[in-house]
Amino acid sequence: KLNNLGSPKTDVHAVFYTTVRKNIVVNINIKNTTVKSVSCHDYRAKDFCRVVAPNDLDFCKAVNIFQRAGSWGNFKELVRDDEKYKKYINVIKSYMPKIARWAISGAGDIENLGCKEKQVANYLLTRNPKTNNCSFITVEEYLKKLDDMPKNRPGAPFQWTYPSGQRQKIIQLKMPVL
Repeated sequence: KLNNLGSPKTDVHAVFYTTVRKNIVVNINIKNTTVKSVSCHDYRAKDFCRVVAPNDLDFCKAVNIFQRAGSWGNFKELVRDDEKYKKYINVIKSYMPKIARWAISGAGDIENLGCKEKQVANYLLTRNPKTNNCSFITVEEYLKKLDDMPKNRPGAPFQWTYPSGQRQKIIQLKMPVL
């Protein structure tokens, strides 16, 4: 478990011992689903600030507004001013690589990691139980594929929303299943 007693991104941790005395560590984030996007990250705005950009007041304000809003349409309504809206979108967009890495692998949340060697995923396994199709790629390859995908607001391939019954309490990111 993480220090906050939550589950890490790693579902499977394995160490392969080779004959040349080089250990290979495999930490796998597993998504077993039939849907096109799946929840990969549920955290409060204050955690986004703490992990991603604790000293960027605009970023912290933007994610707090999003948490209250629960959707990008509501976010725009809460901000009201078009210039501020564009500014907040651009600020969040500038941190998207760091957000994506944290959401997919768990990397970056130093305060919560009890054991970085086991709790930060370096591979992603997706499986569709209906078709039995599987994909096994490195987190780096997946992040590259995300970067190449069409973007939603704010420049993210993720869907930004909230978990059922948690509106105004938590931000949920849903990742595309490739």
